[in-house]
Amino acid sequence: MDKRDNLKVFKCADSLDQLNLSITFCKKCSSMNNGQKRVTGIGSCDPKVFFIGEAPGRLGADQTGVPFTQDRSGKLLREMLNEINLPSHEVYISNILKCNPRSSNGKNRTPSEDELANCSEYLLQELIIIRPTILVPLGKLASSIFLGSDLSMAEVNAKIFCHSNYGKVFPLFHPSYVVRGFYPLTKYRQDFHKLEDLVGVQ
Repeated sequence: MDKRDNLKVFKCADSLDQLNLSITFCKKCSSMNNGQKRVTGIGSCDPKVFFIGEAPGRLGADQTGVPFTQDRSGKLLREMLNEINLPSHEVYISNILKCNPRSSNGKNRTPSEDELANCSEYLLQELIIIRPTILVPLGKLASSIFLGSDLSMAEVNAKIFCHSNYGKVFPLFHPSYVVRGFYPLTKYRQDFHKLEDLVGVQ
């Protein structure tokens, strides 16, 4: 790595530190002041792939503070990354929301429009700082940010799209969709191997 690359990584890390500090002390949503962790993105400043999920899981990142860890969705995503030999230091993983949206009985729920709006600047800043060449939104909500709200995941899953600002977009079903039995694990493995091929031609 030459001096210019070192400077780029240093600036990226410094910018992420500042952003993550803002996220850590965020109090925009009154609904998120019930003990939820503020979960920042994690990974490389120069990743091969930038993964974006919906929100920290109640049994996963809301407990660990690290996106896609501990719960079944996190374990499956990490398993898929291992399968295609994509180590953690070559990816960046984040979520649209930085806190777990809980229902009145403490379960995961769909984020509200206000919550999405409040967190949108954080995701935008991550994208500006990281400047990914391959972006993998996981699930319909994340994919809709880049491809439009009227999309069907069945139609866009594991297909390559070119975004004017964010390079290649490769939507995949959210791991939770797979662990709940709505999409075959064998096909999910095939989808990740398509991602492996896409990474290989960069």
